[in-house]
Amino acid sequence: IAVYTMCQIDEDPGSIENDAPPPDRLNTSKRVLESALQRAAMAGARDVIMGLHMLTTQDDEPNDHQTATKQMSQFVASIRWFADRAAAMNVTVHMRHTCHLGGFPLPANGLAQMLAFVKECARPNLRVAASLAALTCGPANETSSTQVLQLLQPAEKSSLVGSLLLSTSQQDFLGSATTLNARLSDLDTSSIEWNTLRELAKAVQKGVGRWLPMWLDSVDGDV
Repeated sequence: IAVYTMCQIDEDPGSIENDAPPPDRLNTSKRVLESALQRAAMAGARDVIMGLHMLTTQDDEPNDHQTATKQMSQFVASIRWFADRAAAMNVTVHMRHTCHLGGFPLPANGLAQMLAFVKECARPNLRVAASLAALTCGPANETSSTQVLQLLQPAEKSSLVGSLLLSTSQQDFLGSATTLNARLSDLDTSSIEWNTLRELAKAVQKGVGRWLPMWLDSVDGDV
């Protein structure tokens, strides 16, 4: 589930970007989100993955009085609202950990920032879905197994991780990552990248100290 208006639950009329849905669609967005949760619960799902949209502040728009700080508070309010609805259906929400891939900045760049965001939201059914692909191309202090273990050392942090997302990144001709959802079947099992993903998965599991569900996160058919 990844909805553009997840930053707009507390939005004021007139302060939304030109390319975002207008405020009068807010109730519709809420109904769509709650309906998605209901369908998941009816199908027996006890976990859903939620993604945060990018920050959409633009200084060159005189009618836009958004700030990054204000929008972050709206993200927190939105996710709290969503998690509360999910809790009523006995569903756990896993926030997708990601990293900057160009374009607009994300509310949480990297695992440390996503852990801090989930902690601020303070909902018992809210966890982080750690992406192995994002760890390979995220902030420089989160890319090795040793760094990941150190990051997860405090129990208050490791307890916030609820699952692992398994996919790989895809790079352009300059070597910059363009997506975190490339197919694992494109990798040779003896490649350095495959070994890196495996070691990072072991580091997250060890840092958390408990079994974590691992979900395939590639966009195309994978094996």
